[in-house]
Amino acid sequence: MERKNKTPSKRKNTSEDFVGEYSCTLDDNNRLIIPSKFRRTINDTEKDMDEKLVAVHIYSKDFLTLYPISTWKSEIAARMRTLSHEDHDALLSRRNLGRRTAHIPVDKQGRISIPLNFYKAVGIEKNVILIGSIDMIQIGSPGKLGDPLIDL
Repeated sequence: MERKNKTPSKRKNTSEDFVGEYSCTLDDNNRLIIPSKFRRTINDTEKDMDEKLVAVHIYSKDFLTLYPISTWKSEIAARMRTLSHEDHDALLSRRNLGRRTAHIPVDKQGRISIPLNFYKAVGIEKNVILIGSIDMIQIGSPGKLGDPLIDL
């Protein structure tokens, strides 16, 4: 007997925003497991790609920023492409962005291998906090990203 699902899915075909806060621990190979809710958003955003990629950027001394690759290309990289090649400040911005960014594949288990120098740049050792920030994920050490109740 074939069982039919009578409850329609509440999920829409469009991706959800990155929201929420998650505590994680790096595994023995320094890989980070992206929480399943964030993976669903990445999968929805990158549904036309065979390999899921994210862009990780050293945004400040306190945290890394992770973007779905399509968001990175359409917003961040596209904005940089509009800057003049003849403007010294623009060239410096491009260089710093390129130097502080890595494109990283997401494996089938939802893990990413962020370069160790990125972790070191923001003081991440083993324990990690991931905070959904609408169109990106902020990654940092516990205590460096602030207390959520105090920040309100």
